[in-house]
Amino acid sequence: AIIGTIHTGETCGEVSLLSARPHSATAMAVSDIEVAELPRRDLEDLIRRRPDIGVIIYRNLAVGLGDKLLRSGEWKRDQERSEAESVLP
Repeated sequence: AIIGTIHTGETCGEVSLLSARPHSATAMAVSDIEVAELPRRDLEDLIRRRPDIGVIIYRNLAVGLGDKLLRSGEWKRDQERSEAESVLP
């Protein structure tokens, strides 16, 4: 099942990056894309050397996660509405 779409400039895998937990989903591209990977160790090294950049990265990740949370709530409501409409006469 498709649970979301990632657009240019957006991130995926941030929960795993921040929490060191396994990924909860698999991302698949439907067209050619360019991907940048940021391993947790590299992020931690960068933050140690440049805490000012770390603040910006964490803020951007928080905003992105907030946006995804809002979209997932909208998606869930749309799914529930669609299911309810499908059982109505």
